[in-house]
Amino acid sequence: GLEDVFEALRKASDNASGGYHERGSEMFVIRSLGLFRDLKDIEQVRVGFHGGVPVAVRDVAAVRVGYAPRQGIVTRNSDEDAVEGIVLMRRGENPSVVLQALRERIADLNDRVLPPGIRISPFYDRTDLVDNTLRTVFHNLAEGAFLVVLVLFLFMLSLRASLIVAAVIPLSLLASFLYLHLRGMSANLLSMGAVDFGIIVDGAVILVEHLFHRVHGEDPGAPGGADDSLSPLAGRILKAAREVARPTLFSLLIIIAAYLPIFSLQRVEGRIFHPMANTVVSALLGALLVSFTLVPVLSLFALRRAKPLPDSPLLVAARRAFDPLIVFSMQRPEIVLTLAAGALGCALTLLPRLGSEFLPELNEGSLYVTCALPGNLSLTAGRRLVPAIKERLRRTPEVTELLTQLGRPEDGTDPTLSNNLEIFVKLKPMNDWRPRMRGLDDFVAEMEANVREIPGVEYNFSQPIRDNVNENISGQFGQIAVKIYGDDLTTLQTAAERAEAAVAGVRGVADLGIVKSGEMPQIAVKLDRQSLARYDLDLADVQDYIETAMGGHQASELWEGERRFDVTVRLPSATREDIGSIRDIRLPLKNGSLIPVSAVADVAMGTGRAAITRENGRRYVGLRMNVRDRDMGSFVQEARAKVASAVTLPPGYEITWGGEFENQERAMARLRLVIPLSLLLTFLLLFSAFGSVWDCLLILLNVPFALIGGILGLAAAGLPLSVSAAVGFIALLGQAILNGVLVVASIRGRLERGAPLYDSVLAGTRDRLRAVLMTALLASLGLLPAALSHAIGSETQRPIAVVVVGGTLSSAVLTLVILPVTYYWATRARARVLRRAPVPVPSAP
Repeated sequence: GLEDVFEALRKASDNASGGYHERGSEMFVIRSLGLFRDLKDIEQVRVGFHGGVPVAVRDVAAVRVGYAPRQGIVTRNSDEDAVEGIVLMRRGENPSVVLQALRERIADLNDRVLPPGIRISPFYDRTDLVDNTLRTVFHNLAEGAFLVVLVLFLFMLSLRASLIVAAVIPLSLLASFLYLHLRGMSANLLSMGAVDFGIIVDGAVILVEHLFHRVHGEDPGAPGGADDSLSPLAGRILKAAREVARPTLFSLLIIIAAYLPIFSLQRVEGRIFHPMANTVVSALLGALLVSFTLVPVLSLFALRRAKPLPDSPLLVAARRAFDPLIVFSMQRPEIVLTLAAGALGCALTLLPRLGSEFLPELNEGSLYVTCALPGNLSLTAGRRLVPAIKERLRRTPEVTELLTQLGRPEDGTDPTLSNNLEIFVKLKPMNDWRPRMRGLDDFVAEMEANVREIPGVEYNFSQPIRDNVNENISGQFGQIAVKIYGDDLTTLQTAAERAEAAVAGVRGVADLGIVKSGEMPQIAVKLDRQSLARYDLDLADVQDYIETAMGGHQASELWEGERRFDVTVRLPSATREDIGSIRDIRLPLKNGSLIPVSAVADVAMGTGRAAITRENGRRYVGLRMNVRDRDMGSFVQEARAKVASAVTLPPGYEITWGGEFENQERAMARLRLVIPLSLLLTFLLLFSAFGSVWDCLLILLNVPFALIGGILGLAAAGLPLSVSAAVGFIALLGQAILNGVLVVASIRGRLERGAPLYDSVLAGTRDRLRAVLMTALLASLGLLPAALSHAIGSETQRPIAVVVVGGTLSSAVLTLVILPVTYYWATRARARVLRRAPVPVPSAP
């Protein structure tokens, strides 16, 4: 019987220990060696003993070298088989370090270990993407730094003053790198790309601009400062530095406080933006330290022979344009405020029309295509179909290499079916693309039109990293995952088909399909319990017998050195080819006689579920889709409404929507909670600086007007509102408040000296024109290259840069016009309400 063979083989290969034996001064270990050494050992295993004659395996079976049934097929470029390995990095490791060590180990294996003609050839190395993105980032940073230095020189007309401020840039980056190194964090695309040198040098600009104008404006014979040990020049520099130290400190602290909400982000968005917040905040702290220590020292050396700074032609032109504007605005506040309110209303009306998404899609320079072949397609038939799909993908001339994965790996680490085909498409560098190919969407459109020539195949176009992220977010391919939960599979399948039909009519849907569902043909062996009882058979024994005979069971192991092979027992393939053969398989009874399977079971063709998926202990059928040529937020909103009207579920069933937009909703909800807390912290910093709730509220009133430029910038660039754009608005808040602090501090300083309110507002705003224009231009031009870049890696930083560039410019204009008008007329109205003159103001910071 089959059970006899199986048990005999299970007991026939083993080693045993007999302890040890002492002979004289020696000790001998006793071992019983009985492992299989070759096929002859297996053939000689006794499986029975009849009439004094042993029955061996070779008498009842054929012992052959075989192979486990294939689970998957990998090909690279050609149609020949390849062996593929995927290296996974442990969480928290540094990719650059790991990949470098991996390349060294592969080179060592190729040189010393592998036999001639066999080599390990990397197909996808993420270092290429890292190098391309960092090249883009550092190119943008270099251009931004150059523009910052150029603006400094054009406004100050002093090479020494410009170089002093420019020296803050590398030193602040050094402080940031030291901090990241101590924290064990690495610099990445977003953390470096979001660094705005213009914002980082704001404190140094304020300090140097004040020092170079203040020191030469004083009487050289005036006492230098409190410390008599200092030279007159050093004393004047110290005195001038003290005058702006407090507002400079508070300005940078306010910018840092604006970044605090980013640290509250969680999960995917937290891992993406936390390095950015750490990098920027550490760079700002480094710039603050350098501004208060090194900048005054460098200014001391620069001012020994320097002449007073001449007025820049840019500043002269700006003053000529600004003076009549601010006078008109102060005299006609109703016109100015109406225009400002109208601009704010238009921007807020435009905001929901922008659409929304989680993160901009990073151009990885490669594509990852997932194909769902017909559910009943065999692995062999699928292999014959793969070349046809590859041929159509190669029609795109930018395709350089193709790696196909059909089925799943033999170790079972990927729960895909044999009809799952995944294709890795490598493309030429962007410089070699055809002119009409502006992005990956153009390639997807062309490839999709070609592969659609093959009917019966569902396609999902993604990118390598994005595909992994989407699968980790929702458990299935696609940017958006719809899951219908319930108990009855037929009801779930019907609901999924209705939902698919409803979503198919939504504009922007792509790669729509039902995931791992439907039925596939099968040969069903249905056992009859009454027949089993009649022949005295147990159901479990029969099931085990059929499983062993058809699929095979491992009975033992054969070792060849360090290599291990399973010894499997199963019936010949001729007994498993069709229904008739399966019906004739003989089952042994306890009395030694044999009966066919058909005597106790009904063997017939049927259908069964291709897969039954569960999540949190509940069955579900999934629907996956991508979104193209439309923002994700409005798409999900429309698709949800159509599915809700088309699908009616019985009690106990529910539909959930997941994917990237789920992260977006969670991140936005988190920011809506944390940003007010950040504004409260900013308010406390302002109050500690000014000591007046009224002035703090007027400064914060400038924040909504700063959003106008950011919103208009996104609309002009054709970008939707995303978490990246929201982070840009957060960075913008600090810059907008900084401008307000500069203007209000100047106005309060003149009020303290007894000047009338109107004159104080007008002259104080004029005094801060240079500082506000410089900080605004520096902040905007520092990120202008990133806002205009379209190279690989620029997608994720563009929304941040666009918001900061547009918002900073609008904030500067509105700060110089709206804030003084609001300050003057609001203070007068407040005085009338209180029916007394304006109260004496405390000392300006």
